[in-house]
Amino acid sequence: MEELRLSELEHYKTQRLKAQAFFEQEDDYGSHQPYFLLDGAISPAEYFNSPFKITTILAEPYGYDPEDGIVDLEQGWGTERNKLGWPNIATVIKLSALYWLIEYSRREGKILQYSDMPYLFTSDNPQFEQQHDLLTQTAWVNVKKLPNNQSAANAASVYNHAFKNAEAIEMQLNGLKPDLIIIGHKQAFDGLRHGGVFDGLQNTKLEVQTTSTGKSLIFVPHPSRWSYRVLHDVYTAISQQVLRVS
Repeated sequence: MEELRLSELEHYKTQRLKAQAFFEQEDDYGSHQPYFLLDGAISPAEYFNSPFKITTILAEPYGYDPEDGIVDLEQGWGTERNKLGWPNIATVIKLSALYWLIEYSRREGKILQYSDMPYLFTSDNPQFEQQHDLLTQTAWVNVKKLPNNQSAANAASVYNHAFKNAEAIEMQLNGLKPDLIIIGHKQAFDGLRHGGVFDGLQNTKLEVQTTSTGKSLIFVPHPSRWSYRVLHDVYTAISQQVLRVS
């Protein structure tokens, strides 16, 4: 098992370097010094040691200073630059809540009913430390590697980057080998589908589909907009259709 994990880690590093080389050649990353967020597994060792590997695909990273050049997600992921460790970011806290619920069902073999769910959307809840730990066992992939200084993503820009970057995103996914892919942005999903990564899949929400490589994928509403009811719907769909628990 240890040898297999080391082999997976080496393969991941190779695919990540190939993807990095692709992004460094992109014209809109700056003609003098390229700058972008090099994302993927937050902690590769923890990710590949996880019994259930989850990769979440979103539109674009949270802001950082382009003068920093290439920012590596593995280096200080909780810093001000990428904010994955900031519990007050809605996308972060809500996804970490989902990860906690998935792990509960995987471990206990049952689904928590809505009325029995602990409230997980605040950093002062008793499960928050576990949520944070589970977050470090996941991978995050943005189809657009450049930060956006606006409050909302530009749909056309996200689609164009997803389509243009499809080859490199596929390299990243080939290295990550996730058991479950969660994709939370329609234009990101459409751009990747039309770019050939998820060819043949439909952008139907909350329906688990199987990719050409045999991985489970679910398209969900953007996590920042989840109500607690939507969180339960996403969690239930994954538990029933991927974990096969009820």
